[in-house]
Amino acid sequence: MKSKLGLLALAMLFMLSSGCDDMKKMIDPTGKGYAKPADTAKPKPAPGNTPAQKSSSPTPAASPVRASKSSTGKYETPIRQKEPGRFLTLAVLESQIDEITFQARGRSFRFRKGLFHDKAGITSLRDSSGQLWASAIGDINMDGNDDAVLLLRTDRAGAAPQWDLAYLPNRAGRLYNVQTLALPGDQGYREAAIQGASVMLVPAIDGRNVHIGYSGGEIALVGQ
Repeated sequence: MKSKLGLLALAMLFMLSSGCDDMKKMIDPTGKGYAKPADTAKPKPAPGNTPAQKSSSPTPAASPVRASKSSTGKYETPIRQKEPGRFLTLAVLESQIDEITFQARGRSFRFRKGLFHDKAGITSLRDSSGQLWASAIGDINMDGNDDAVLLLRTDRAGAAPQWDLAYLPNRAGRLYNVQTLALPGDQGYREAAIQGASVMLVPAIDGRNVHIGYSGGEIALVGQ
């Protein structure tokens, strides 16, 4: 009897075991879903989302930096360096006055502290306050260098003052008096200005401005 019961139990276990396998096959007929090791591979990207591959070619060199633009939208040009002696200032003009030989009304002389006197009279560069009667700086002869003009006053005993304009071209930073022009009137001038290749003098009291032009290496009165 016991042997029959043992055989029956073995038969039951066999059927149960076979039933489990049949159920597994019903759920997954391929049988791949069971006893499969964990998948550690990275998921494949969806079509169209493939990341770009790094190129092994060398990185191209950076393009040269262009010149910056100014506020007007134009490219800025390099600033040129000033050539020695090309540009003058009033201080440079005054520092050279005592070294310049002036020619005026048949006289040749040099100033000492702004004065020169001989038998013909006393010629001065400055008024009682020590200021120049009048002066101007500019490129009269259009050679690229600043030139200068100076107003001279000559006082003679018993006569009205005489006024002259000394033209001082700039040659490599040094000024030379190559011409002195006699001016009309005796009231003097309070201001001088260089405008291109011409000089304008403003009378000290009344009257029209006096215009002086440059041509052929010399200055001359305009409209006189």
